[in-house]
Amino acid sequence: MERKLKKLRKAMDSTTHKGVHFTEFHKNKIRNAVHTSITQQPKRPNKLVIISLSTFAIFLFAFFITTEFLGQQKNEPQNVSGDDVTQTGELFSVMPDPLLHAGKPYGYIFSFHEPFDTYEGKELSVTAVHEETEHRVQAVESELITEPSSGYTSLERFTTTFELPYGGEWKLEVYLNGQGYGETVVQVADDPNPFQKQLTKMEVELVRESGVPEDKLTVTDEQILSEINSIMDKVSWDTTIEVSWAKHEDVRATLFYKLKEDQAVKSYEYRIWINGNQSIEILSFNPNENIGKLEPEDGKRLKQLLVNE
Repeated sequence: MERKLKKLRKAMDSTTHKGVHFTEFHKNKIRNAVHTSITQQPKRPNKLVIISLSTFAIFLFAFFITTEFLGQQKNEPQNVSGDDVTQTGELFSVMPDPLLHAGKPYGYIFSFHEPFDTYEGKELSVTAVHEETEHRVQAVESELITEPSSGYTSLERFTTTFELPYGGEWKLEVYLNGQGYGETVVQVADDPNPFQKQLTKMEVELVRESGVPEDKLTVTDEQILSEINSIMDKVSWDTTIEVSWAKHEDVRATLFYKLKEDQAVKSYEYRIWINGNQSIEILSFNPNENIGKLEPEDGKRLKQLLVNE
């Protein structure tokens, strides 16, 4: 029996079961294999989901940026070229007559953009300011707004006519109840010369019944000259009539005008007859005027200024 056991041990020693069968390298490899087998690798996200989310995020970003940009455009006034016929602002736009020139009345269409409640029951007026000289003109006197423009729900077609005395850029200031509402600029054609036909002085002589004039009176007061100039602009002249008078004139007047800034003053002589009914007849030595008449109210005021009544 003992001999059989020894033979068995000798046989086993000759097999691969003898000695150290697992080196440290083999042990580490087994351990790594076991650790890897029990650890789950994370799942990779679906590529379609990633693309969809990215596209949606880009869309939202573009939407908010565009909305903000459009909002800023709406709230800010638009820049308008001086060459444009239509002058556009945030609150209203103005369309002047395409033939707009200085020195004559022309039509304007104001198109107001806000609801009619903004204007109803309020006094609307317009002041024109020359950009270069800051000369101011009351273009539209205060007008009570009681109803919308015909065929519209608001003041989309507010029409008016006024005259701007000389060319250049004019700022139109709109007022509601005396408070500034908005402004825009229009370009007026013609020489932007503020000295056109400026009455600088007047010499007046009252004539006695004998035909002998009294002492000459010189008028330089700017307010009086301005009023006389305004009245003289209202004279209706007729260049076709030849007139002979049965009596001497009542007043001789010489008016001194500065027509251009770079020109000397020119003088114009007039003979004035004042009738009992306050009508005024004027003889001008200017062939482009000749014989002129004034309406009774203007004639009465001119008489007061000339004879100091």
